[in-house]
Amino acid sequence: MFIETNNFFYWKLLNINNIIFKPCGIDLSNCNLKKIKNELNYKEAIKYFIDLQNLIYLLEKHNLTITFIDDNDFLIVDGNIILINDNCIIDFNKDNYFTIDKILKPKKYIPPEFKYEFPLNLYKSFCYYQLCSMIKNKLLLSLDNIKHTPLYYSINRGLHLEPNKRFLIII
Repeated sequence: MFIETNNFFYWKLLNINNIIFKPCGIDLSNCNLKKIKNELNYKEAIKYFIDLQNLIYLLEKHNLTITFIDDNDFLIVDGNIILINDNCIIDFNKDNYFTIDKILKPKKYIPPEFKYEFPLNLYKSFCYYQLCSMIKNKLLLSLDNIKHTPLYYSINRGLHLEPNKRFLIII
């Protein structure tokens, strides 16, 4: 699989051994690739959450976050979920906010603070809501069925209505 990109910095951060850098993109032909399942059992959902948490931690270490995501923006590469649509990676400022001027295409997991009034300043945790919504949506069980589990609390922390009170952490 070949992915066109201008964001080589992001791909280098991922530190994937089998990746081949080409002048206009990334070649993942030597990697073990899988699509993300549409339905996840509890164990798979925990694994996805941890992978996404690690990805966000890696991005935030470099003052980067994710704007809008969709299920097709992710792929399992060599056993770990990665973001293959690097067009949604953006810098955030010292106050942890980023600005968007327009939405590129309709997305599935839009946080409640999003308004169709541009430009829009959003907190870096904008993506936490989206990632937790995606996992919740794919989970075979309802949240009521997993109450008092680490994943239940993690998803609820990521779905907090107040952006500055969202966390992407599993305990």
